[in-house]
Amino acid sequence: MVTNYKTSFKKVAQRKKREKIMGTYFSTSRRPSQLTRRIVRKLAYLLQGKYENRGKRSGEELAERAQHFGFSRVCFLYEKNGNPSEMQFFDVEKGWLEEKVRVLGVREFERNKRAPKELLLKAHDAAGKKMKELFMLEDSEVDGLEEEEAVVVEMNAQRIALKAKGEAALELRVKLEKA
Repeated sequence: MVTNYKTSFKKVAQRKKREKIMGTYFSTSRRPSQLTRRIVRKLAYLLQGKYENRGKRSGEELAERAQHFGFSRVCFLYEKNGNPSEMQFFDVEKGWLEEKVRVLGVREFERNKRAPKELLLKAHDAAGKKMKELFMLEDSEVDGLEEEEAVVVEMNAQRIALKAKGEAALELRVKLEKA
């Protein structure tokens, strides 16, 4: 039996399009540095999103691709002097969102081999709750979830910290701003 991979890919994409995945589709500026690519890749992996290098695509093309994969939110990580500097968000239905997250510093930790599929979110203040909405994150539906069994995402006005299996994975010093 011969499998037509194009057809099966289209069916999966159509099914995902109908389901509307919670989470974020991540991309970068046109010519990102290695650090920016590594950070956005790690963010997408830990937050259970999808990362794609932007290349020469426009923001609208990336929004179409995000919609094709079932995502309704795109996060663009821009850089200044080779370092991540800000995240801007594009909603497929509403367009550009007025809030952006300024990245003031990045701290990477040893790479985790496998991240759990469950998310445990801790939004400590109003800015943390707003960032949770921007990234379209929802708590896991598993009751009694331990920190070692999940990716723990702590968000507040000063930082976004991600831990996988109880070990620190990534920490961003941030500031929530209006675009």
